[in-house]
Amino acid sequence: MMMVFYLFGVIIISFFIKIEVMVFLLMFLLGLLMKYFGSIQIYNYMYMDNMSIMLTLLTIWIIIMMMMVSLSLYKKSMEYKFMLNMILFILIMLFCSVNMIMFFMFFEMILLPMFYMIMIWGMQKERSISTMYMMLYTMVGSLPLLFFFLKISIYKNLSFIMLMYDSVYINNMYIYMCMLLVFLVKLPIYGLHLWLPKAHVEAPVMGSMILAGVILKMGGFGLYRLVYMFDINMMMQINWILYSLSLLGSFYIGMICLMMVDVKMMIAYSSVCHMGYIIMGILGMHSIGLTGALMMMIGHGLCSSALFVLVNFFYERYHTRNMFMLKGLINLYPGMWFWWFIFCMINMSVPPFMNIFAEIMLIMVTIKWCLYYMMISVLIFMVCSLYSLYLYMMLFHGKFMFLTAMYNIYIREYIIMYMHIIPLMLYLLKMNMFML
Repeated sequence: MMMVFYLFGVIIISFFIKIEVMVFLLMFLLGLLMKYFGSIQIYNYMYMDNMSIMLTLLTIWIIIMMMMVSLSLYKKSMEYKFMLNMILFILIMLFCSVNMIMFFMFFEMILLPMFYMIMIWGMQKERSISTMYMMLYTMVGSLPLLFFFLKISIYKNLSFIMLMYDSVYINNMYIYMCMLLVFLVKLPIYGLHLWLPKAHVEAPVMGSMILAGVILKMGGFGLYRLVYMFDINMMMQINWILYSLSLLGSFYIGMICLMMVDVKMMIAYSSVCHMGYIIMGILGMHSIGLTGALMMMIGHGLCSSALFVLVNFFYERYHTRNMFMLKGLINLYPGMWFWWFIFCMINMSVPPFMNIFAEIMLIMVTIKWCLYYMMISVLIFMVCSLYSLYLYMMLFHGKFMFLTAMYNIYIREYIIMYMHIIPLMLYLLKMNMFML
């Protein structure tokens, strides 16, 4: 009950406190925490390890870039500031939750600001349908999680810390399947992904940034927190099915990306393709897989956010996302093609960026399972490379279709791109941040 009152107190205070001050203070405190402590527990409410800290830092970084992308809206709209404060608070509390009920509460609460953001600042008439899909998939998928928590509370403690050191593992396949369903919808896995492209297409750019950058990673974080309380022999009976579905689904989604015309839709589907890697890393039951999954979360979060910002750059000027209508842009924006090239290369995982090391680690985990899985993983890597190159070549080569003047590029837009790429390179200085 105290946490509920605290939530409303923070939301009310957010109307009077500048979010910039709070965000930079949080980043400073988290930096100190990572430097001097491996993990920390704050009484019985909050617990932070490397994954919590990294995802919290990613959340704060994405929120800062959301403020910069929608600077005019941020300056004049108090409700937008309120939404940013609410999203920031909910995600930080989620990643630092030590109690399962508290985790479930914030896991569901994030839908409220996303629903509001799409409905108020979305541009298409179909946004009501996309929000209905999002709410239906995620809320119905979350019902088994509540059942799981109620069931486990009968004979176990609801604290993640207590369960982490519990020597008695749960050996109930139905409970395990209920738990998996929730997080596989949120990631999402192929077959449960239909809500994601619809939500991305109808969402404003700041909604797509936080959705692809952080909210999808909630599923991976939930799997990491809960999957290791189950008996490993029981899990292996189901994990190979999910492994196969993740690999084949990622390959199929990659082929779909090659047929896409809407640039934003292609980037949304590519997110589903990359989420399959995260599922493989966490369910692979190996420390290398966990490290690779965390690196993929951070790398994909920054890369996909940058690609959505770049799509919005052209959509604001030409009011279309059709790649056939946006051909030949290298002639009009010789400075912008560089950023498209860089982030398309990051999306297809080239060195020295974070994604390549994440994919190498995740492919190493697939070798442990089956040699055929490794071969499919290499095929997925090739398909990702194909659609990333296809996207870049379609946008910047060919004959330009619009007979209009070139629009200005603002310094703010270049700064946003630098803010996306710098973390993807500086990680080389401190790789142990990703060790779990």
